[in-house]
Amino acid sequence: MKVLQLIDTLNPGGAERVAVNYANMLNEAYGSSYLVVSRHSGPLLRDLDDSVGFLDLQRKSTLDFRAFLRLRRFLKQNGIEIIHAHTTSYLLGVIAKLSIPGLKLIWHDHHGNRSHSKFLKRLAIKICSFFFDSVICVSEDILDWARTNLNTNKVDYLQNFISSVDDFEHSTHLMGSENKRIVSLANLRHPKNHIMLLEAFKEVNKLHQDWTLHLFGKDHDDDYSRELHRFVKENNLTDHVFFYGLKNDISNILSQCDIGVISSIYEGLPMALLEYGNSSLGVITTDVGKCGEIVKNRGIVLQEVKAYDLKNAILQLIENEKVLLNYSESLKKYIDENYSAESVMSKIDSIYKSI
Repeated sequence: MKVLQLIDTLNPGGAERVAVNYANMLNEAYGSSYLVVSRHSGPLLRDLDDSVGFLDLQRKSTLDFRAFLRLRRFLKQNGIEIIHAHTTSYLLGVIAKLSIPGLKLIWHDHHGNRSHSKFLKRLAIKICSFFFDSVICVSEDILDWARTNLNTNKVDYLQNFISSVDDFEHSTHLMGSENKRIVSLANLRHPKNHIMLLEAFKEVNKLHQDWTLHLFGKDHDDDYSRELHRFVKENNLTDHVFFYGLKNDISNILSQCDIGVISSIYEGLPMALLEYGNSSLGVITTDVGKCGEIVKNRGIVLQEVKAYDLKNAILQLIENEKVLLNYSESLKKYIDENYSAESVMSKIDSIYKSI
């Protein structure tokens, strides 16, 4: 079976990492696999197996005809049977499907708050869904929305999974003391709610000045980003809070940390959560998307999105080493048993064959 993963970029991000993981997994299972980026490549290209067929369309606009012709030629030359389109790449997938008889299209929705996304975006998805052969959702909330609103009969929930491949390089060295680091893997965007994390850490810092906070993710240098940097400076936290931007050696980074935090106001199933668990961190998360269900009694789930509650959760793990260890071990075991490539492969194979 010849399946192509389609995504906008390979900048470090949850959906992008999922696309790479699928391409690598299918390459091993089927003997061939393909990945196309519509806009531009990025650091995650390094994680793609060399034997995976790859194309960078370098699309300049939504209706870049030359980019579409390059995609169509690539699809026909390689005998692609299924396009597995992630996030916003569905439109290009629809155009490709209409131009090649028999081509199947799956849309993989990673958005954690689809029902509240902008009206025009939801309308575009609804129209395009007439051409989807299947929809894959990463949480039950997204699944419910898709079944209610999309014009597609086949809609399935399928969990993300963790790749067993380690980083090729260990280039990032974290500031601060060993065994006293808190980490957040989240691009600097409003839904990730970094300000609540900073407010909580400010209070933690008053009691435990030897602990540090490490923020990884794309910095858009916008008002949101500037608010975060200003908060750190105004509260004299510059020696305790560190911004690193985009990094690709995630396993290496997490091996230097002790507590992982998801502070988002909404999520689907963030790869960061699985990566925290896979790296044996103690995890604190807001009760969004699949996060609460996964962490459950294997970490701390915040029922309310409040800095006060997050502060208390961080203090509980800092001040109770045995609790931290028990949480990290139990979540690691759960992730290994339920979110490995092996646990997903049989399910995705069944979905592909059903269309």
